[in-house]
Formats: sequence, structure tokens, C-alpha cells
Amino acid sequence: GQDNAEQNIFRLIVEGKIQSYKIAENPEALAVLEINPKSLGHVIVIPKVFIHKEEQISNQIMQFAKEIAKHLEKKLKSKEVKIIPTAVLDHAIINLIPIYDNGTRFTGKTTPDKLKDLEEKLLIKVKKTKEKTIKPKEKTIKSEPKHPQYKLPRRIP
Repeated sequence: GQDNAEQNIFRLIVEGKIQSYKIAENPEALAVLEINPKSLGHVIVIPKVFIHKEEQISNQIMQFAKEIAKHLEKKLKSKEVKIIPTAVLDHAIINLIPIYDNGTRFTGKTTPDKLKDLEEKLLIKVKKTKEKTIKPKEKTIKSEPKHPQYKLPRRIP
């Protein structure tokens, strides 16, 4: 029923009602660190629309997941990142599980500190283009006269 959707942990994460460790976001989905990781750097991609079955996950979201998987692989130097769509608690999500040389690297119980460090390491910084174009224009050079009258010392050969 409807209550189920409102109480769903993934919905709460998407709506920002639960603290999460966000790695990336686009209009369709949100990628956050799994709080009970199966391997170091385990990320879940949550569609922003409430989807019940993994078969309903759109190609755009799969593409987004693949890009993040590539990013994780590079940052974590893992052998590969398994992309596993699944439905948990009646909500479709995509698990991105880094596989290392010796299989998954389980890190024991994770802590907010560890997650925070990982978040900083893995965060995909989106370049905000809008703000940067406005700022440099404020630099007006008024202090210097148009034609400086510099007297240069004579060079002594």
C-alpha cells in the first residue's frame, strides 16, 4: 500500500529524510554507499521513481550505474565492479559491488567515519558551470591607470 512507500528506507534516502553517503546523483537516480557493505566501496543506485521490480529499471539508470561502476573501479583499484540489479523491500535498486583480486573485500563492521572517508574519496564532483562564468567578471582592474608611467632604471651594460 501507500504507507509502504512512505516508510521505505530507499524512499527516505531519496527524499533526504535519512542521512546517506551520496556518491553521485542525476535526475533519474541516486548513488549512495551501502551501510552494510558486502565489499569495500559497495554502492547502491536508487531510482528516484519508486520502481518495484528490477526489470523496470530504465536504460538511463543502468547507464548511470555503469558509469559509477567504472569510477569505483578506478578509484578503488578493484578488478571489476559487479552490477547487480535487485529488489529489496519492494524497491528496485542496483548493487555495485567491487570485486578485488581475492574476491570481495569485506571490511568488517563499517562506521560512519569509514563511510565518510569513503564518500569523500569516491564522490563524483559535478562541475557546476553556471556559477563560475559569473565570478571572473567582477574582477575589474581599477587600481592601475590605463597608461602606467613607469620609469625603468637604465640598464647598465
